[in-house]
Amino acid sequence: MLRFGRRPIMGISFFIISVASFICAFAPQQQLGFDISYALFTFGRFLLACATRGVALTGFVIGMYSNI
Repeated sequence: MLRFGRRPIMGISFFIISVASFICAFAPQQQLGFDISYALFTFGRFLLACATRGVALTGFVIGMYSNI
């Protein structure tokens, strides 16, 4: 995180959240079948979890060091 900075990491995390939310919203399609829809939805939820941790951790660090 120190090599890239905190703001770009947070921006990338917000972008991943947007993409993963889009995947989760449009994954359950009857045309795709149950297996592919479930795999896409699970992958989208995994991306959401990873990106949310990126935002939470980066936000915590920015909040802790902004008072120094």
